[in-house]
This record gives sequence, C-alpha cells and structure tokens, in this order.
Amino acid sequence: DVIPIDFQIDLQSTAKERYNVGVFWELDGEDARFGNCSLTYFPPAPDGKLFDLNEDPCGDIKPKDTVTVDICGLDIACTDPTGSDTSTEATVKVGSCIVYQQG
Repeated sequence: DVIPIDFQIDLQSTAKERYNVGVFWELDGEDARFGNCSLTYFPPAPDGKLFDLNEDPCGDIKPKDTVTVDICGLDIACTDPTGSDTSTEATVKVGSCIVYQQG
C-alpha cells in the first residue's frame, strides 16, 4: 500500500551558503540514491525560510542558518516487515538524500 504523509524537516547549513537545495525521496523501499525516487526542490519563500542568493527558482540557505520546511503529500510505500499479507504490523521507511550546490 502507498500512503500520503505530511511532515517537516530541518535543513541546516554550516559555514557556507547552500544553493539550490533539494531532497530525493525513495519511493520503492530501496535507497534514495539509487532506487525509484522523487525530487522535492524548495523555491525561495517570502516568509524568509529560503532565500534567492543566486537568482534562480531554487531556494538557498544562508551560512550558519537552519530552516524548517513543510513536506506535504509525499506518497510512501507502507510494507509489512514480516513478509506476510496477514500481518497487522506495518512500517514506513522514508529514505532521503539531500542535495545542494556549495557556495
């Protein structure tokens, strides 16, 4: 089964700005770097969460800054850890890989 989930993530930069921040989400229970993935990019926001430091449509993070962004409606596979179709247990794994360009 696939379930849509909403959650928040914190993105933190270190001593340098991070340009064009995005996250690859795994969709098939594999790995976010090599499996079936979806990309979320974050546009600059007027609320000051993400900035436009390099004049493009992708959001950037200022040096030594932490921003919280909302992820809405991400479809994630819900699997039975026992491998049985009759189990009442299920797990949701959200694999991710954060990408950016370094300033």
